[in-house]
Parts: sequence; structure tokens; C-alpha cells
Amino acid sequence: MSSTRAGWMTVIRETVSGTAVKPTKTIPYKDGDFTPKIEIKANNPIKANRWNALNVTQGKITNEGSHNFDFDPNFAVWWLSAAFGSHAVATVSSDTSAFKHTLTVAQCDLPSMTVEQMKGGVCAADTNRQGYQVNRAFGVFVDSVELSASDDIVNLAVKTKALGLFDTALLTADVTAGAAKVVSLTNVEGIVATDVLNFWKSTPSSEQGTVSSVSVAAKTVTIATLAAPYTTALGSKVELIPVAASFPDDDVVFSFFHCQFQEGVDLTAAASAPLSNIEDWSIEIMNGLKDRTGSLRQGPSVIASSGASAKFKYTRYFTDVTKRDQWKNNKPNAMILTMTNGLRISATDTNATKYSAVLKFPKLVITSYEMPTGTDELYAESIEVEVFHDKTLGYAVQAEITNSKANTYYGV
Repeated sequence: MSSTRAGWMTVIRETVSGTAVKPTKTIPYKDGDFTPKIEIKANNPIKANRWNALNVTQGKITNEGSHNFDFDPNFAVWWLSAAFGSHAVATVSSDTSAFKHTLTVAQCDLPSMTVEQMKGGVCAADTNRQGYQVNRAFGVFVDSVELSASDDIVNLAVKTKALGLFDTALLTADVTAGAAKVVSLTNVEGIVATDVLNFWKSTPSSEQGTVSSVSVAAKTVTIATLAAPYTTALGSKVELIPVAASFPDDDVVFSFFHCQFQEGVDLTAAASAPLSNIEDWSIEIMNGLKDRTGSLRQGPSVIASSGASAKFKYTRYFTDVTKRDQWKNNKPNAMILTMTNGLRISATDTNATKYSAVLKFPKLVITSYEMPTGTDELYAESIEVEVFHDKTLGYAVQAEITNSKANTYYGV
């Protein structure tokens, strides 16, 4: 295995929710993984044996993801668009190089993604490609996104739930060498046509075969050509060859001092208000995903939102009792968060459009207020805020991300 820095993540938006698509867009990430959780069931019938666990079988599988990213306006849209659900785009530059993506909470079903992670090292010396693993999660729904900053780069934490995860599958029947070979596997969901699979057997030896078609119902894949036979007796298995990494864009990130907060009685007043001094803040938008297990697969058959909500936490140096009084009087407030590092998207754009992210909250209510006292400290307010839906504007939170990517890049 190699350094974790040698890995990569590739994503795509699914055309049919829950149906895997071969990912094509490689994006940078900081850390995280999809974690399958398998229920182990002990089969313990009465069989003249006082010991409880006699046999073992598997129950349901759940697949949850947790990843961290530096907030990049080009790549953050993948996760914010999937979290919000509604995605509109407009060209905002003179040379069609810059686009504003307006994201709002949709009232319909959330979109899903296919996400692939390559972990390990694809090296020439890696015999039979057993020195790395590829995990491909399909039917990936965003459960929550959290933006936060203290005195560092703005972080985007994403939590997801997936219908399934493909990493490896055993052959369930022997297959001979030849063309157009139908291969029976323990699991095929997550594999798609044009994927390249690594066929391995315990001799040990391996080869790569290209997938022509997949039958989920029959649990088979058709391989264009196999040079050698593979048998169940030799523990034959298949694994994904990773989609090649490609990073054509330089990272564009925002630090804590690129973040500006404005507050007012409504968004109009906030837009013209002086800047507020906000410290150590986090904004979490949650979809409250629930899953239901049925007969389609060992994992969930359905993942859907039970209700959306958002919370905002921050501290600020104490200057007066304004925030305390807002909390005491249950008085709503509006806030605008603007993030930009001043970097122009295109040198030929006469509009001089810059990378930016703007989050608008028309109705915030303080739900928790504290001003702790400590020896040799400065007084600071710790505040928690609930985000409410504004019936006049028709949303609780709206994000406007300006970047260099058209809507087609995100599959919308």
C-alpha cells in the first residue's frame, strides 16, 4: 500500500436515482470513507447444545459515508446541489467562462450520485492488482453538509447514505476462456458497461476484462474477452479497475478571513448592513435521511428525506446585549454569508467575475445563548441559531455559487 495522498475520488450524478453510472469527474478531498456495516446474525436453534451461537449468517448492510473537503466553489457544488435538490444556473461573464449556480431546497425527491474511491497504490510492481482497493458507492444521497471555519481554510463536511457499495464479488460458477463470456457473481450492483474488472484466482494470476453488459436480476456480467478460465475452486473473484484520475483545475479555496457576515431584520437590510464579527462558526444543513430495507438487495431499497433543517453556531466578542435581547424576545433575524478570495475566473471576462459563494438565511432565531466567564479571559457570546422557512421568499436557505463550471459539468 502507498500513502493516502496517492488515492483519489471520482463522482457523477445519477440519471436514474439509485442506478450506478460510471463516474467521470475527479475531485480533491481531505479524508473520509464509506463504511459498510454488516449485521451478523447468530443462528441458534435447539440442537442438544447449551452454547448459543452455533451458525452465522448475514443480515442487512448499511453504507454510510463521511468525508471532509476544503471548500472549493468548483467542487463544493457537487455536494450542495445534491443536498439542496434544486439547481438553477446562469452565465454571468462576458466570455461565457463564469456561471452562477443558485441552489434551493427542493420539495421533491433528492438527486443521487455514484461515488468511487481508489485507495492504495496502482503500481507496476503490484502483482495481480492486489495492492489497492476500489470502493464504488451507488445511490449516494447527502444526509448533511456542514460548512465551518475558525482560523483556517473553510471546511466542508459531508455525510451520506448509499443504497449499495461494490468493492469485490466472488464467481458463483466456473467460466471458460473466450469471447462474450457471461460471468455469474455474488453481486453486480455498482458495475456498469465499459467498466474494466480485474479477474483474480489463487494460483495466483489475474487479467483485466471489459464489461459489455450487466444483468442485475441474474447477477451476471458479460465480458468482451477472457484469456483464461476461472473457477470457484480457485476462489476466483473480480474487482474494479479505478477510473483514471484527472485534475484539470487548480484548487480555489476560501480561508476564514474571506468570509463576511451581514445581519439585518430582513435580507434587504442585511445586504446593506456593516460587517459582523463572527468567530469559530459552523452551518449545518440536514436532510434527515431515513432508509428502508426491502427485497431488492441486502442493503436499503429506499433512502429518502424525512424533513430538512439547518443550524448555525458561532461565537463573537461581546460588545453589547443585542444578541441576548434577540434570544430573550424570540426575535427573528436575517443573515448573509459571503465568501470570496477576489480571484478572477477569467482574464478575458470584462465583467471581472470572481469566484464566490453566498448563503442567504432570511429567518434565523436564536435558540441558545451563553456568555461564560473564565479567569483572565475576554467575554464572548456562544450562540446557536435555528434556520426557519420564510414564507414570503419561499425558502429557508439559498446558496449562490459562482465558479467556472457550467451546469453540464454537474449533470444538471
